[in-house]
Amino acid sequence: MNFEEAESMLISRQGLKRKGGIPAVREALGRLGNPHKLFKSIHITGTNGKGSVCALLEAACRSAGLRTGMFISPHIVNFSERIQICGEEIAKDKLASLCERALAAGPDLSFFELLTVMAFLCFAEEKTDIAIIEAGIGGLLDSTNVLENPLMCAITSVSFDHKQQLGGTLSEIAFQKAGIIKEGGICLVPDSIAPEAMRVIEKEAAARHAEALFVKPYFEIFSRDWEKGSMMLMHKQTGAIFPFALQGDVQLSNASLLWEAAEILRSRGLRISRADAVQAFRRVKHPGRFQSIRAGKRFHNALFILDGAHNPEAAAAFCRNWAASPFPDKNPAYVIAILNDKDRTQVFREISAFNGKFIFTRPRSDRAVPPQTLAKEFAAIKPGADIHVFNEPEEAILKASESGIAAIIGSFYLAGEALRLFSAPESRKKSGGEII
Repeated sequence: MNFEEAESMLISRQGLKRKGGIPAVREALGRLGNPHKLFKSIHITGTNGKGSVCALLEAACRSAGLRTGMFISPHIVNFSERIQICGEEIAKDKLASLCERALAAGPDLSFFELLTVMAFLCFAEEKTDIAIIEAGIGGLLDSTNVLENPLMCAITSVSFDHKQQLGGTLSEIAFQKAGIIKEGGICLVPDSIAPEAMRVIEKEAAARHAEALFVKPYFEIFSRDWEKGSMMLMHKQTGAIFPFALQGDVQLSNASLLWEAAEILRSRGLRISRADAVQAFRRVKHPGRFQSIRAGKRFHNALFILDGAHNPEAAAAFCRNWAASPFPDKNPAYVIAILNDKDRTQVFREISAFNGKFIFTRPRSDRAVPPQTLAKEFAAIKPGADIHVFNEPEEAILKASESGIAAIIGSFYLAGEALRLFSAPESRKKSGGEII
């Protein structure tokens, strides 16, 4: 099996529902020698923010000289981004080999179940000192929850998404996410989550004789560099200033979780300190999260902001940061695509507060809503809006570039397509704000 065959096979299983669930994943791992028991781990879930927290934790652990593994989703540009060793995506031939062995051990596993087995097998073979594991959906029933004794876990946020799988109330969603808390473990949670979610997490932690530690924000934003997509954080108590390589107020919570996690992990025997957290603030890379890119000549040297903003909470976070920026007053364009399992009505309500060109398209996903449908629904929410429709993302992005400033939002799939376009040789332009 080569990489292309492995990728095609995995993608073909994206529509498969869980069959055996965690027991089937555990059985497949057993056939491979239980690799998930051979490395230390940190388990992260949350409606939003879990990818950023994983990236921060990985960067901090690597700064400490540890050999790291990281399992995240979705990928933005390359499929192999999902499994990383020491901050680098695994080689294509390695992914193909892992896939072949995982499939032999669990021939009926779904897309994400196979990926989980592949990742855990990889981390065991690579002898990682620590692996940072992002849950796929929820936590309790997620295939990553075969992990038996992570050093710690974290729930980065609790809000509405994947209602069919997780439930329609914050309490139900919190119950699913609290499922990653293990007996005698510790779980970090921002203290800003809704009280009903907090109560559920406290109850589930108590039932497992575990500690739920609700983390207050350690930092505030000192200054922002909108062109580079970065900012400076100030520690609230000491006044110390730290460069932070990502942009947005949601990163205050993520930075605080890392700050607390460094102390927890050190107390649990991991060779890491808050000095490593400071290095992670400066070095972390996580595309598609209010990411600034100055495109090349083909795209009129326009400045693009890429953000997933794919559910109501994420869209609200994007809108807060967009409103704080100088961009709304510059007649920008918005390139929008959304998948059919997202609450697009609420996303549209958030975005409709702004003016400019609204350009609808669709990424290459079977779940993408036709742009004509998106345009019609948005027009009902914002009558008189300047609306354009393009079936091809490339055409939509080219149109948006005419405005000089544009946001690409609503789907990580769309962000990935934009990054591929911008990374083409004829599209490159050297700039402090370019991240391609």
